[in-house]
Amino acid sequence: MAPEFIPFSLPYGVLERPSEQAVDVWLLPLNELSPPLTLSLQEDANPTSVAALRLTRKMMLRLLLAAYVGVSPRELKLSRSSSGKPRISAPLNTGLVYSVSYSLDFMLVAVACQGRLGIDLEPLSRWVKQPMKLARRYLAPAEQEALAAIDNEGQRRRDFLRLWTRKEALVKATGGGIVSGLDRFTVVDSDDQPQITAMQGEDPAQWHLRHIEPQAGLVGTVASDFPIQQLRTRRVAPPGAVAASE
Repeated sequence: MAPEFIPFSLPYGVLERPSEQAVDVWLLPLNELSPPLTLSLQEDANPTSVAALRLTRKMMLRLLLAAYVGVSPRELKLSRSSSGKPRISAPLNTGLVYSVSYSLDFMLVAVACQGRLGIDLEPLSRWVKQPMKLARRYLAPAEQEALAAIDNEGQRRRDFLRLWTRKEALVKATGGGIVSGLDRFTVVDSDDQPQITAMQGEDPAQWHLRHIEPQAGLVGTVASDFPIQQLRTRRVAPPGAVAASE
């Protein structure tokens, strides 16, 4: 069963860091947290609304990470490694790792204090016109066979999206992105308990996947190279919406 996302109001204050073998996952519904963004998204897509969305994403991410580090968001510097993975470059030696996924006006953030970490989010309403065509292009043979065995086309689309989050989260954790090849590892998904059965260049037993459902209609995956003993899942609410609690 996917963990429940507990409401957590802004402002964050100082956030307790995840313990060893723990991951914090945050769902940020950006349209609820930024009224100006809501107004811009009600209009047709244009440079102004796109810029507003990007600015809100950047602001909310910095607010969240700064609360873990214990500094002002202005003191926080974010960058990317040579493999494209996001990182905190200032202050130095924060001991935090994080991963981000964006879908529509939602942002999903995973935070840990060790290892390699990746996260991905997809709306189940996303229209996948030809899932098997995409599967043959991107997925491993065993994954293609599993999807082809599904008779119901609607279920095949939903399973494809769930599997896609497994693959995306894993490539974000390993680095390199989709161009590094989604078919270099195989994921078997049974009862929302995904497992990696094969992986080029690494021991699949080292890697762990956790299924999440941040809210109805959204599906996601957390990937890590350490066992996740605790998964703290929260949904950010506007100031005063709920009593802030750990």
